[in-house]
Amino acid sequence: MATFHLQVGTETLQGQRIDLENSILLWVGKNRHEMIALGCGPRATMVQSGMSTSTIFVQNVTVRLSKLFPDKQVFFSTDIHKEDDSEFWSEFYVKLNEYLTAQT
Repeated sequence: MATFHLQVGTETLQGQRIDLENSILLWVGKNRHEMIALGCGPRATMVQSGMSTSTIFVQNVTVRLSKLFPDKQVFFSTDIHKEDDSEFWSEFYVKLNEYLTAQT
């Protein structure tokens, strides 16, 4: 398991990455696991969601992550509540992508 930090705007986020033979588990957030999305190929679905807010940005990040790791199932979990902030999620993915591609 690898731990890391991302700076997105004014927010410092923590992350954990677990690589398994056929899947990758990623958590990025502030405090706890609150929702999990599964990405496989060009699709994503919510596995668990305890939040009452929109999950479209989490699903979009998960789809993009599954394209980054085309031969693995991607489980992405977060507790970030930025449901209407497309600029945040765009910057978030850029920073996460930079970290992940530097590790491979």
